Amino acid sequence: MSTCSPSTSLLGPGQSVVSYTFYEGNVTSDVYGRDYFSGVLTNLRGLRDYAAASDWRMRLYYQVADPATKRKLCDLACSEQRLDICDVESLPKYGNARYYAKKYI
Repeated sequence: MSTCSPSTSLLGPGQSVVSYTFYEGNVTSDVYGRDYFSGVLTNLRGLRDYAAASDWRMRLYYQVADPATKRKLCDLACSEQRLDICDVESLPKYGNARYYAKKYI
């Protein structure tokens, strides 16, 4: 069983996966103008560039409060075949791992 979701479990054992975390709190604006979502896109682009001929997947464990950001992640996962998004508040093996995500990110 995958730690991400039932759909990633269906991909079978022995998957080649690069995992990242993406956390976005309840902050309405970043005084420094940082765009962390662009880092998700950069990492995905890197996977495509360096592992194009392989079956490597990018797994993104996320916790976000903003519905617009959640929508962007869902849209991205629908358009990128090798991207799996994993809501840390609803993991099949661990349930709500929100505390652990904040502690270790």
